Amino acid sequence: MDLNWGDLQAWRALTLDGRYRVANADDFAFSEASKLKLQQMFGKDSWYQRINYPAVTGDISRENWFYDLAVIVIDTTWSDAGRFGMVIFNVPKDGKHSSAHWAFS
Repeated sequence: MDLNWGDLQAWRALTLDGRYRVANADDFAFSEASKLKLQQMFGKDSWYQRINYPAVTGDISRENWFYDLAVIVIDTTWSDAGRFGMVIFNVPKDGKHSSAHWAFS
């Protein structure tokens, strides 16, 4: 099975009305110490690119299938630190509809 963004019906449903979007580097406020640590972890020239799309794919559901997605999202109706959330999208191996699960909201 060859998956793409079109297979993430749950993602489309979450973002359809514009309330939620993927966070990007400009949404975060990193201290200078944090920036130095991120540079050590990811490289001086690539750390910013790594945090500009705060998501990871893999076998998050532990179902021996590597197409799940965890992403930090922003609630665009809020302006404080409470606007951040983390959603895990499970894309089942059997091809059934994907599902969204809030890990933090």
